[in-house]
Amino acid sequence: MRRAQDGLLIQGGYRIELDELPRDAPNWGYTQTIFPSDVYLSNDGTLWVNYLKVQAAPTKAACEQPGYLDGQIADDDVTEGMVLCVKSSEQRYARVTVAQVDRKLHTIRIDVLVWK
Repeated sequence: MRRAQDGLLIQGGYRIELDELPRDAPNWGYTQTIFPSDVYLSNDGTLWVNYLKVQAAPTKAACEQPGYLDGQIADDDVTEGMVLCVKSSEQRYARVTVAQVDRKLHTIRIDVLVWK
């Protein structure tokens, strides 16, 4: 495992990086931007990510399978408990679980585990 954190808050218009920062960077590169990144939540609540939707908490080997979609998940389709394999810009794999969704504030809380 490279790093992990539960309950990471992302507001609309902000992004996080999964791999280009030191492993102990406390904010995951949390930055306001209009450009998608490894994980980006737009101002309308759309989640931009290179992802593979899975049913349960996947292993690294499960996330290394083909079939990734590089694009967006509409606000209404981002649901609590949703689990994704995510491929970073540097080809690392991560498990992202949506822990909380606030559609009114356009925020989500996610649990993230990034593998080496």
